[in-house]
Amino acid sequence: MVLRVRYRLFKSVFNDWSQVKRLGSSRGGGLSYFHNPGTEPLHYLTIGQLVTGAAGRWPDTDVFVSTQHGTRLTFSQAEQQANKLAAGFLDLGLVPGDRLGICSPNSAQWFLTALAASKAGLILVSMNPAYMKEELEYCLQKVSVRALVTDETYKVQEYYKLLCEIVPNLSDLPQNTKLNCSKLPDFSAIIVNSEKNLPGTFRFCDILESAGNLQRLHEVQERLRPEHIGNIQFTSGTTGKPKAVPLSHFNLINNAYNVGKRLGMNKKHSKILAQAPFFHALGYIAALMTSLNFGSTMVLPSPTFSVPDSSEAIKREKCTVLLGTPTMYVDLCNYVSNLSAEEQLLHKSPEIAISGGSLCLPELFRKMRGTFSCERVVSVYGMTEITAVTFQSTEHDSEFLMTSTVGKISDHVEAKVVDEEGLTVPFGTPGELWMRSFNTMTGYWEDEEATNRMFTKDKWLKTGDRFILHEDGYGQVVGRIKDMIIRGGENISPKEVEEFLITHPDILDAQVVGVTSERLGEEVACSLRVKSGTTITEQQVKDYCKGKISYYKIPKYVEVVDVYPTTGSGKIQKFKIRAAMEKKLGIN
Repeated sequence: MVLRVRYRLFKSVFNDWSQVKRLGSSRGGGLSYFHNPGTEPLHYLTIGQLVTGAAGRWPDTDVFVSTQHGTRLTFSQAEQQANKLAAGFLDLGLVPGDRLGICSPNSAQWFLTALAASKAGLILVSMNPAYMKEELEYCLQKVSVRALVTDETYKVQEYYKLLCEIVPNLSDLPQNTKLNCSKLPDFSAIIVNSEKNLPGTFRFCDILESAGNLQRLHEVQERLRPEHIGNIQFTSGTTGKPKAVPLSHFNLINNAYNVGKRLGMNKKHSKILAQAPFFHALGYIAALMTSLNFGSTMVLPSPTFSVPDSSEAIKREKCTVLLGTPTMYVDLCNYVSNLSAEEQLLHKSPEIAISGGSLCLPELFRKMRGTFSCERVVSVYGMTEITAVTFQSTEHDSEFLMTSTVGKISDHVEAKVVDEEGLTVPFGTPGELWMRSFNTMTGYWEDEEATNRMFTKDKWLKTGDRFILHEDGYGQVVGRIKDMIIRGGENISPKEVEEFLITHPDILDAQVVGVTSERLGEEVACSLRVKSGTTITEQQVKDYCKGKISYYKIPKYVEVVDVYPTTGSGKIQKFKIRAAMEKKLGIN
């Protein structure tokens, strides 16, 4: 996940560009380097130790509430169930360091699986529940997943059927049987959250209640260290298939602690409306991990985003912290504004709204404050490779700072902005943002080439974002050097969609770009060249994509052209394709 905003969205914040120059204390003369040393040491512990400590400090406080399913777990109950599940995973034959995949929408089972994996020394591999067959198979193969936790179905997704396509003889196997798949030699077990006895799978409830060896679990935990990998997240880039980002216990705990502390969660109990998906770094860090750090209650309104369910959760649980993308807030604010005056008053408990995915524009900021009476709207910036959040609004920020910047650099983080030659530019000057900190990944999973492209020799991570850094540590994203599309907070690799589109027998070439969307930030659009004597319609392209790639990657807009605009050396100019499509669509 990368939390970014496009240049035109940033520019639209201001009626007068000179306001940018007056931000912070950017008076020129200094170079764009800032180090925030923090005010307290980093925490050296594992997630399992964090869970145990939380259960000891807040045993009877709810850590997880599902308003849709009526499920409540206190910190002590969560730890007890996580220990049982972790022991069950070990009895299944999993060993520390094995990759445990999870492909499921938000749920109590997702939460418990995350805790149990950390306690058993397993590496939790977070997967998008919208994945189709090829995407799921790629992720299983990329990091050699040993076992997968999933659902039988959710809405239109039929996970068991997808797995039957990936593992050809799955439906012929007895229940509680280890797999033997030639194309996935390390993949040995499927654990399904279902009451059915599905062939070739283990039931989640049976693993949870299997009364595994808790002494063995204790011995495993004694050998775990904070620098061990705790989670792998997949992030889309501009070069094709998603890359696997390994994050350590140390990365995850300290990033979440810094996020929660700046939100003030260390001062009083919070109830977090967890609308963001757990498989995203934003949901995993800002909801799940902050709850463990500060004894907060995580309120799950629904497995995937649902406006009525979010509204009901706010009313029922009196949530004090909202977490979501601007797109979610647009829909939620519109829904609440159409309720009766009496119903609207029941939505006034939130004190803070955390917005990730793109910059929160002033109009939406004011609408959120009016709808929920929020004291603060918090902007955050980061990327998966640096564990979610590295810039964040503070409690003292003005409305202007909260809506026009991505906040101030986080504790224990270094940042600098450089030109095309890698030389640091003056404060207030646009360039590429480079970062270095405790929460930076060590490198992509088994991908040395991509790792070397991402890091400099002295371990600066190149974000690929065009950025302005100010002397007071505040930052602004003014564009993207990378070509990624961000649709409603979902990162989409144009290259991946292009490679799929050209598998169509009539498509000769495909260029995929993001065009501006008022609601989602960007929509996927494609410019196609087709083979001589053939034609293709927008609907035919969508029909071809449906069921083969995730719904959010399917192009909304399609055009067919004879030639693409190119440079003198023949390089395709995507910015001209984007501009032409937006003009044709009437997008300013």
